[in-house]
Amino acid sequence: MKPFSANRSCWLAAVLVCGAALAFLLIQRTEPRYQGRTLGEWVADVPLPPYEDGKAREAVHAVRQIGTNALPFLLRQIQTRESLLRSFGVWLKKKQSLLPLSTRTDYQVRFDACLAIIALGPTAEPAVPELTRLLHVPELAADVGGILRFFGSKGYLALSTGLTNSNRTVRYFSAVNLVMVEAKLPRNATNEAVLNYRREANVAIPNLIRALDDPDPKVLHAVITALGYIRQEPEHVVPALQKFLTDTENRAELYKSPRYAAKAAIKMFEGEGI
Repeated sequence: MKPFSANRSCWLAAVLVCGAALAFLLIQRTEPRYQGRTLGEWVADVPLPPYEDGKAREAVHAVRQIGTNALPFLLRQIQTRESLLRSFGVWLKKKQSLLPLSTRTDYQVRFDACLAIIALGPTAEPAVPELTRLLHVPELAADVGGILRFFGSKGYLALSTGLTNSNRTVRYFSAVNLVMVEAKLPRNATNEAVLNYRREANVAIPNLIRALDDPDPKVLHAVITALGYIRQEPEHVVPALQKFLTDTENRAELYKSPRYAAKAAIKMFEGEGI
């Protein structure tokens, strides 16, 4: 019985090795290339902006040269999940050097793909509909939400669709990514980036106001914060926020965090900022 079990284990290991190798080769064949390197190799060198050092600028240039041809591959990469095959490939890479397997985790693959789409800039706009769909997948909401904000009005509008999702995680990351932290400080009131944010994120206000009925305090806090930071349409937003300033006995605990956020948001509209 033992020899049979050992033999079966060997066969299983062989199948997994062949599967990992085949998957790697298939990815290599379908992956765009530029100057002898695959898109994945270039993507691994792309950091968050600004792209200051030479290596980063070279990688961003390569990704932009590949252009829209990079989008199908990058959108597949964003959807990478942890799997037995990927875990085995990472383990196998540490045990041998013959097969050129990747040691990147599923998180690293998704994160690198996100950075590459951001680096593509306006060229990546055709991906917005698919990114909007992926935003509504709870496991991907955090990653995708962080990308959409880089597409200006189209991205903010897409993010606002996540506020109506039945899943708390999707609603939370949609709301959080509608916040631009730099807009909080009064000294940034005339900053061009902040002004652009407020103009472009204005499209999300109707859905943000509707989201003020969200039952989850953390989501609600993020929604209120976004309205304060965007600081547009005070005639609609301020009255909608004022209901949170009323402390009623049966809702006091529920509104504790949102009430603080509402006070802060109204101060933003008064030009005080905090």
